[in-house]
Amino acid sequence: MTIRKRILILFLSFSIIPILFFSILKLFNNVSTIEALHTDRLNKMASISASALTEIIELHKNEIRLLSKNENINNYLNIKNQFGFNSEEEMQNREELIDYFSLYLDSLGTFEDMVLLDAKGKVIVGYYNQTINMSLSQTDYYLECLKNQDPEYVYVSKVNNSLIQPDDPNEKCLALSKAIWSDNEILQGVIVAYVNKDILAGFTKSISFGKTGLAFIIDSDNYILYHQEKEFFNTYTKAPKIANLIKRYKKNEIPQIGLVNDILDGEKRTYLYTILDNGELALILRQDYDEYTQNIRREIVFAITSIGLTILFGIFFSLRMSSSFTEPIVKLSKAFSSGREEGKYIVCNLDKNDEIGLMAKSYNNMIQTLERQFDLINSERAKNEYMAQHDGITGLYNRNAFKTKLSELLLPDTECGVFFIDLDGFKKVNDIYGHPIGDELLIELGNRLMHSKVYFELCSRVGGDEFMMAKRGSSEELHTLAKIILEELRVPFFVNENKLDVTVSVGVAIYPNNGSNVDELIKNSDLSMYRAKNQGKNKVFFCDEEIALE
Repeated sequence: MTIRKRILILFLSFSIIPILFFSILKLFNNVSTIEALHTDRLNKMASISASALTEIIELHKNEIRLLSKNENINNYLNIKNQFGFNSEEEMQNREELIDYFSLYLDSLGTFEDMVLLDAKGKVIVGYYNQTINMSLSQTDYYLECLKNQDPEYVYVSKVNNSLIQPDDPNEKCLALSKAIWSDNEILQGVIVAYVNKDILAGFTKSISFGKTGLAFIIDSDNYILYHQEKEFFNTYTKAPKIANLIKRYKKNEIPQIGLVNDILDGEKRTYLYTILDNGELALILRQDYDEYTQNIRREIVFAITSIGLTILFGIFFSLRMSSSFTEPIVKLSKAFSSGREEGKYIVCNLDKNDEIGLMAKSYNNMIQTLERQFDLINSERAKNEYMAQHDGITGLYNRNAFKTKLSELLLPDTECGVFFIDLDGFKKVNDIYGHPIGDELLIELGNRLMHSKVYFELCSRVGGDEFMMAKRGSSEELHTLAKIILEELRVPFFVNENKLDVTVSVGVAIYPNNGSNVDELIKNSDLSMYRAKNQGKNKVFFCDEEIALE
């Protein structure tokens, strides 16, 4: 039976006045019973808040899992392992990775800083130069990562801020660390990310109930990581019964969720604690004991008044009152149980100032935080999906994407030309002008190919100074287009006021005569390009032809 029906039946049963009268008196005197009900309500609020905090931490874990698979980080580790630390190649890629870290931190704001450790626990990439080469091999967030080779495992711990804020080394923050394993399960490094304290501080501020109710987060050393009142932020809790909660929980001396009354500085307060599933953090809801008991008495008086008015005004008023009691609870219950629908959480629009209204506001704050985290994760996922199909320098399709798109162009009874284009003397450009100019030249070449009169249907950079294009058309048309692209690419390039006279060698394979599938066409166009190079470069060579176009 629903709460709505129960309350309605209760109001309609007031003919048994003596029974109800003595029941109310007993209810008024039995404060412990009402206190249990009030405690149960706070327990539910604590459970919801703890679940939200766990979800926030899990979202941070998912972000660091994505970071561990990031192409920039893994490329740097490969270069570092291949050329060695402080080599020219490693230092160049390290600077690029630091820039990537800075852009990532500024754009998302989820973490305050990140550092990358090598397999021996030494800092190899960090925002502050003084942290480079610092050994963290004896820290728990490095050692714990070595104990668990689960590729999805993320370790949660607290650390001093000395790595991210050297001017305030005593302050502590929450850190997530994840090992990066190779395909053959060899440790490549460990990435450590420091959670932005504003996120969890904002989370604790979103939890409020009554005039004195607030929330804070402590660790296993009784250190207050996040607190709504600034004077308690980054201090140790002094409440005797709150101290060592996590340690006592690990010894099975106390349950995971509980309530204690304690006296601190002469004031009696009620604490409702929840130990998080990882066993390293605890969420504490605190309220002054006077307000806590005052709310209980207020509820008792409200119940007596409601029942008395119901007797006076009869059945009509009983229906109205039952609706006013149950409608907010039903709305909040539906919002809690609805979950995520069409990619969004359901907001509970409840305009009330009592405890249920406060719970609704806390719930709405919680889902807003979750939605922001989902948006950040989806944005990062979209970026990663784009990078998986596009070249990082020119923005053109990469080799894998080219092969996939090319297979869609190959249709029966339709000829399609695959153009394999290679810059002549690109190494010389890099040697004379440097790699940045070389990269700009690749970008200019890509732009020229994209806007060519040939109107290629598919453009890609497949590696180094090699580009692959595709265009459907007859063999005669493709021969004409080959001459056009050769002439277009003979026009000098101007890069940063440098005039670059470069040429290209082009190999062309035509579907289906020179290959019945993607791999054969790529292979034959590649071979044709090398034949063009061998005949003096700056030429176009069609597969199965003996003379190159000049």
